[in-house]
Amino acid sequence: MSMFRRLRENYEEQLRMEKERLNNMSEKELLIELVMELKKIAAMSEAYYIPFAPHNPSGPVANAATLQLAACCPNFCILEIMYSDVTWRADVTNESLEYADGSITIPDKPGLGIEINEEECL
Repeated sequence: MSMFRRLRENYEEQLRMEKERLNNMSEKELLIELVMELKKIAAMSEAYYIPFAPHNPSGPVANAATLQLAACCPNFCILEIMYSDVTWRADVTNESLEYADGSITIPDKPGLGIEINEEECL
């Protein structure tokens, strides 16, 4: 019985450390972590022939990240995005999405394919 108790305690400690790690991550690190978790979920879904359709009600950085994710997931199906949510969106980024026949062209610029105007974000 003590072996199972020890396993449970180890598992609970691991969960506590994960929670603590997430509490101390920067926004950039959190975005990277979330994208990597989505990639894992997409891979698990692919193994069962389940389409992958990430939900993205966020801004231009999340759009750029999920577009890149969609490009590398064979079971990608559809991506929900916010594009015209606020009037100042174009002021904070150079996001330029190209729509054609119900699809968005994946940007081929370096990184996520967008730049942030930090002065406008302040």
